Amino acid sequence: MRKQNNTESDFESCILQKFSKKSKIDTSHLDESIKNLVNLIDDSTDSKIKIPDIQGKNFVQKPVGPKIIFCSRTHSQQSQIADELKKTSFFSNAGADSVLTLATSTGSRRKLCINNSINNSGSSSNIYEACKDLLGTESGCPFYNREKDSAFKDHLNLLASKRILDIEDIFNSGSASNCCPYFSSRDLIQSASLVIAPYNAVLDESTREAYGINLADNIVIFDEAHNIVDFVKQINSIIIQNPNEFFLSVLKCIEAYLDKYEKRLRGSNISALSQLKIFFSKISDFIRKENFKSFSVNDFIYSAKIDSFNFSKLLQHAEETKLFTKVKSHTFMYL
Repeated sequence: MRKQNNTESDFESCILQKFSKKSKIDTSHLDESIKNLVNLIDDSTDSKIKIPDIQGKNFVQKPVGPKIIFCSRTHSQQSQIADELKKTSFFSNAGADSVLTLATSTGSRRKLCINNSINNSGSSSNIYEACKDLLGTESGCPFYNREKDSAFKDHLNLLASKRILDIEDIFNSGSASNCCPYFSSRDLIQSASLVIAPYNAVLDESTREAYGINLADNIVIFDEAHNIVDFVKQINSIIIQNPNEFFLSVLKCIEAYLDKYEKRLRGSNISALSQLKIFFSKISDFIRKENFKSFSVNDFIYSAKIDSFNFSKLLQHAEETKLFTKVKSHTFMYL
C-alpha cells in the first residue's frame, strides 16, 4: 500500500470534517492549491463539487443615477448594440454600488411570447388581446405568474446576473426556463441602467407606459434619428383595406351588441354606442360617395359631417369601459 504524504492526509481530514457537518473548515495549514479545492467543497451545499451559482445573490437591483434609454429602429440593430456592449468592460464588474448594473433589451409580444396558443393569434393587436384575456382567467398563463411563482423571480435574477442582454438572450433563457420572456424583459427595465429599446417603446405613449419607461431625468438616445418623423407618422396612421366594407361591418357589430345588451347597459354606455353607431354610419355613407379621394384631416371631418362628435371624450370612455373589446368579443361569439 502506498504511504500517504502529509498533504493528502490533511486533505482527507478536511473532507471528513465537511462530511461530518462540523463548523467552517480550517485551511490555514494547507498548501494553496489544496486550500482552494477545499474551500470550493466547503462552500457547496452537499458532498458534490458544484459550479458556483447565483443562489442567495440578488442581481435585480435599482440602478444608481439616470437610466440610459438607447432606441433603435429594428431588433437586429438592438442585438448589434448588445453585442458591442459585451466587448466592453463597463458592466463586467458591476456590483451593488456600481453605476452600471444591467443592460437589457425590450421587445414586443410577437417577438418574445413563448405561448404558441397566443403567438399564433395573428396580428400584433390580436396577440395583445389574447394575452390580456388569458391573464384575466383564473388559470392564467402557464409561463407567467409573477405574484406566486418563485421560479419567475429566480429566472429574473439569472438573467440579470448576465449583465448584458439582447432579445435572443431573453427569449432563449425564457424558453429554457418556461418563464415568459416578454414580461421578463419588462420587469428587468426597472433594474437596468441601460435599456435598448425599439422606437415605439419611447415614442408611443401607451407602449411606453406598458413597459414602465419613465423619460424624466433619464438620458434618451435615438439611433438614426432622422427616421423619427416618418416613424411617428407610421404609428399614428392606419391602412384599411376595403374601407366601405370595413365600416359597414363595424356598424353591424355595434348594432348587434346594442340590440342584445341595451336593457343591461348603463346609460353612459348606451349613449356612447349610439354615438358610435351614428359616427360609423356617416363615415360609411361618405366613403361610398367619395371613394378613392384624398382629403386633409379637417376636410374629411367636415365633409363627412362628423365634426359635432367629441372624439377625445368618446375614445376615453370606450377605453375606460373596454367597450371596443366587449363589442369585438361579442362579434366573435355570435356573428
